[in-house]
Amino acid sequence: MNLRPEVIGSMKREENICSLALEHLKAECARFEKKYRMPTRIFLRKFNNGRLGDSRDFF
Repeated sequence: MNLRPEVIGSMKREENICSLALEHLKAECARFEKKYRMPTRIFLRKFNNGRLGDSRDFF
């Protein structure tokens, strides 16, 4: 399949944006895990079971 240079450029730009967003989310998860001293999988289990309360941080 031949794609126009404009399409290729747009796709590369979107890939870059997604990569930056993913890195940001990973950093946020790491900060959150450190602050609350629990890995994400444990947090999600407790949150989904209603055992963490309604802290603004959780929403």
